[in-house]
Amino acid sequence: MNVSINPKLSLLMETADLLFAYVNQMSPSTLTSDKPYCIPEAEVDRIMKEVCGHLDPEDAKLRFYFQSVPVDSVKSTKMGGTSVGQLLVYTNMDASGCDIQQARTIMHDYYLGTGCFYEIHNIGQFALGTRACEEYRSIAQELQKLSMPETLRLQLAEVLSNYHHHVDQICDLLEPLSQKLQPLLLPWWEQMRPWMEQWRENLSTLQGQQDFAERINLDTTNMKNLQVSFRLLRTDCSQGMYDLIDSELRCQLGLDFEPEKESAGALTSLQITALRLLASPDRIEMLRAMTNRVMTPKELTQELGMHAGTVFRDLNSMFQAHLVELVVDGIHRSYTTNTKYVNQLLAQLGGYINQKT
Repeated sequence: MNVSINPKLSLLMETADLLFAYVNQMSPSTLTSDKPYCIPEAEVDRIMKEVCGHLDPEDAKLRFYFQSVPVDSVKSTKMGGTSVGQLLVYTNMDASGCDIQQARTIMHDYYLGTGCFYEIHNIGQFALGTRACEEYRSIAQELQKLSMPETLRLQLAEVLSNYHHHVDQICDLLEPLSQKLQPLLLPWWEQMRPWMEQWRENLSTLQGQQDFAERINLDTTNMKNLQVSFRLLRTDCSQGMYDLIDSELRCQLGLDFEPEKESAGALTSLQITALRLLASPDRIEMLRAMTNRVMTPKELTQELGMHAGTVFRDLNSMFQAHLVELVVDGIHRSYTTNTKYVNQLLAQLGGYINQKT
């Protein structure tokens, strides 16, 4: 199976989900978690206010496209519902990794708007399951087959009947927000690259591919291509779309979706790296200084009398190994010891050493 990792931010989907959370006045915690590399909740709150704070969440147009509607298949997610805007954005996952203008073109060219015949076979986690077919099927009849609130059914009937107009309306709403959001997310995107590399390494092996297929409950025996994009917001995301014709799976994975399965308490390569970093007295002193404190590299340099370049390099290495957490306050970056992870790592090491065969 050919595996490709999308190196670009899925800006269209990140913006749609941020706006969805804002319109429905959801807690920033619905978009993130305390897993490694996740954006802290307070920072998500700041980003949401900076990007969406000028909008009226009661605006009729915003609520038409992004008001939450409960759907049985998405009740288990933190966001708890879906919206017409997200359904149009997620249904065409080829738009991930594009800027909004490119995404607009791709969505217009999707077969929902090309005059091709299609059927709608399910409504899933923020997306409609659609496929091309050889005979005409009315939108009303297709939607009637699916379990959803009547308000959503009527909205979808209106949107799909005038598809191109509504694609433009949604993209017009999202484009100026995406321009604000992109520079705010890029620093976090750069920091999560080690996590992406773990996925790349994991999926390069047959065992990793088999584990992945098992976890998403999908038979990948005949799958030829797997395209993976990653998400900073909505960290519980594990959205996928399988193209039967091309034997291709396109999926979005949030940061809660760990790239390695734990087995019998064995240490991962990343944990081994973290333990190597802990072998340095200077790094241990840095961790001690940052325990229950948030410090900038400059403050660490001054307090410990260390070389600024060494401090910067060690902080970056320890962040990638999960030993410290990044705290972003506007343009300033500070760090704090990830005490919980350090304690878990040392406990796991002790358990593994003492494990009986």
